[in-house]
Amino acid sequence: MCPCCGAPGAPLGGRLGLVGHGIRERQVLGPCTAEGRPELIVLRLRRYRCRHCGAIVTSAPAGLLRHVLYGAVAIALALGLWAHGWQPGARVRAVVSPWRAGAERWHGWRSLRRWAQSGARLWPGLQVASVGAREQATSIVTQLAARAAEASGAVVALACCGAVMHITAQNGWTIDPPELSVEVISSSHRR
Repeated sequence: MCPCCGAPGAPLGGRLGLVGHGIRERQVLGPCTAEGRPELIVLRLRRYRCRHCGAIVTSAPAGLLRHVLYGAVAIALALGLWAHGWQPGARVRAVVSPWRAGAERWHGWRSLRRWAQSGARLWPGLQVASVGAREQATSIVTQLAARAAEASGAVVALACCGAVMHITAQNGWTIDPPELSVEVISSSHRR
């Protein structure tokens, strides 16, 4: 089904509503799990065009966020370590980013504040107060942890699970997101 106009993708007995429109490569940074190593993954994502409204739709795994280079788990982990673990930005970046740190020692990792301020855009439906960046990050992590499938555990690990669960629920999927045609082209780890 087209997410823009709601037209069926393959109506019974009719012509296809969503047709193939190529493949797009997408880089994703960060660990795939709360305990994972930071990595750079290049995915091949299938694109479709709606014959009814002309929208271009990309099928992607549930852990990807729009307009962000890092995955949902990586951002939830970074905000959790920064807000709940009171880790400095440089240390958080060392855990989450496959790239070497630069000037974070002096001014912190600026992405943390950006992610904290745009939490409601990254995960629609979250209620984020307009206070300081760390307080916003704490609020985001707490709300994501509440959406996790498990009932107990470390808040940061629950937030990572809840980040993907929230995206899954927003898209109307069941607990296990549908299998999508995604091919990993390359993956690299920081050594």
